[in-house]
Amino acid sequence: MSRIGRGTEDKGTILIVTGPAASGKTSVARQIAEQTLDPSVHLHADDFFHALKVGRLRGWDEGSTLQHQVVFEAIGSAASAFANGGYFVVLDSLIRPRYLDVLTDIIRSNNIELHYVVLRPSLSETQSRSCKRDEALCHRDEILDELHGAFLNLGGLESHVIDNTSLDVNQTVEEIRSRMKRGELLI
Repeated sequence: MSRIGRGTEDKGTILIVTGPAASGKTSVARQIAEQTLDPSVHLHADDFFHALKVGRLRGWDEGSTLQHQVVFEAIGSAASAFANGGYFVVLDSLIRPRYLDVLTDIIRSNNIELHYVVLRPSLSETQSRSCKRDEALCHRDEILDELHGAFLNLGGLESHVIDNTSLDVNQTVEEIRSRMKRGELLI
């Protein structure tokens, strides 16, 4: 695979930005990718799910587990290909903890440095943010409650959480950068 930009055979790095719906993932990930000095990619994983046309299941639909595993395998492969080519990849997706290993196993098998952050504003803040979205992107409160609950009690990954309830995009980006620099988000 050819390498770009760096002038060396160095691999890029992957930063996974996840959290419940309306937590700020896409805005934060886009800004991080756009403001780096390294060649970068903002990999918006929702695009992989939207590519499914017939038979697409939402994460809360019965029977969605196998479909999600396939999509996360594709996302992990794409992120790894970019990183192997020397790109800094900022991957943003609502990755329920039960799917994280599918993604990280692929990335780790490529020996790519991996950082992981969970944006977790309060439930009331996610509901407020969701209501401000275009109607097609707004989630019902019971769905938001389920999605928010999926990111509570993350065990050993709890230290990767940023409560961005009262942080704007710039403040959240700075917190992530600081924590990455200190190695606190490595997995």
